[in-house]
Amino acid sequence: MSTPTSRTEEERAAWWATLAPDALEDEIRVNLRAERRLVPIALVAGALTVVILLLRAFLA
Repeated sequence: MSTPTSRTEEERAAWWATLAPDALEDEIRVNLRAERRLVPIALVAGALTVVILLLRAFLA
């Protein structure tokens, strides 16, 4: 079975339209949970980037 990301735009729209309301809510909940996990990682990566750039500027 192919994932929604490997389909054309029209196929993705048809796939989402066939989801039952409960399944759609579950999908949204799972996506939100995954995004919440990525936020701290993005913040750490951003902070490390700033620190590295500052160190390069002052130590160069």
